[in-house]
Order: sequence, then C-alpha cells, then structure tokens
Amino acid sequence: MSCYYPTSTYTDKQVTDFCDNVTQMIKKIPKSYGITIRSNINAAIGNLTMENVTNSDFNLIGPHEGKFRNERGKIIRNLMYLHNLKSAATSFNNINKIDTWIHPAMRTRYQLNHLFILSQYFKLVSKAE
Repeated sequence: MSCYYPTSTYTDKQVTDFCDNVTQMIKKIPKSYGITIRSNINAAIGNLTMENVTNSDFNLIGPHEGKFRNERGKIIRNLMYLHNLKSAATSFNNINKIDTWIHPAMRTRYQLNHLFILSQYFKLVSKAE
C-alpha cells in the first residue's frame, strides 16, 4: 500500500478520516498476507532514544533517525500500534544522513518517508545500501 499522510494544513478531522481509511484498507487484506505500507507521513515519529518511550514502542520503532516527535507523529504511532506495524526507517543507522525533508526556516532535518511492515515479518528486512 502506498499513501500520502495529510500535511499540517489539514484539519484533525481529515487526519482522523485518513487513519480510518487506512484501517479499513488494512482490514480488507487477508491475514495470511504480509502488509507493507510505503508512506510520506508528514509527521515525526521519533526513536527509541527519546524520553517517555513506552514498552509498546519497542515493537514499533528503532533507535535511529527521527530525533523529534510531534502530535501527528503520535497519531501515526497509534496507527502503527493498532496494526502491529514497525518502521524500517528507524531501525537502521543512516550513515549518509539522508533526510527526506528539511524545515525551511529552522533547518531541522526530518525523516518523513517510511516503510511500515508487520512486526512478525520484520526479521525478513535487511539494510540496503
């Protein structure tokens, strides 16, 4: 599945509708199929080195990338938790420091493009150079 998460100009209702649509699409996929979602999430989901990391986060995100988490990132993490998805982008050290977006005013770097995979299939993922 490929999707483009609503940007900050969208209302919270539109974001909720988007998440509901993703949930409905996932529910239509047979349980025996693996799920991968390639998405530009327009949100910062953070990493495991941040404060306030919960036990459930260990199944969702890795220790690398995103040093920030915002409100929309919390919504994405809830969606990941609901569907048992893990982010591949946060699981491998990005030695080239290739970020997908740089804030034009603050020059803060963000990893906004993600590949989400069902946690039980994550062992099949390896770092590609």
